[in-house]
Amino acid sequence: MREIMLREFRPSGLPYAMTESRYDGNEPTAEYRVRSYAWEAMAAGAFGYTYGADGVWDWGATDRRFPDPRARLDIPSAFEMKHMGEFFSAIEWWKLAPDEMVTDRGHALVEPDKQYVVWLDGGGSFTLGLPARQRTFSMLWLDPVRGTKSALTGITTGGKQKFSAPFNGDAVFYLKLDEL
Repeated sequence: MREIMLREFRPSGLPYAMTESRYDGNEPTAEYRVRSYAWEAMAAGAFGYTYGADGVWDWGATDRRFPDPRARLDIPSAFEMKHMGEFFSAIEWWKLAPDEMVTDRGHALVEPDKQYVVWLDGGGSFTLGLPARQRTFSMLWLDPVRGTKSALTGITTGGKQKFSAPFNGDAVFYLKLDEL
């Protein structure tokens, strides 16, 4: 999906949102997580992602698996979308653009020399190419499942740097140049 967005939508220069990709409760296998689709879309430069859950969108009218649609309002993916929305609301996301060349793994959104977002499906470590001149940055790790954050300020770095998620599972990394 991400590759299609980068190839088909991004070159036009027009804004686009990912709609109708996956509904929670309608995944063919465990790998098809609503969270992954949402982060893939945003990492491809989408300006938004619409979220839905089976048993909610039609209020249980046609899907007998979910007889009480109100019980579907507090499912885990709903909170994962909340964490994602809070993350992007706290940064200047509209200045970011996809850049696969700055990292050895994961999917990066970059405003060169100012802010970097890396989504790591499955978590782990990655190397990020920063400007050669040392600068002072603030760093944040987000656990997109639980919403927990780990922040550090006053990090002086430059050139290629390796970063490792402080928790297991999917991870979001954010690095921002401190004001001069």
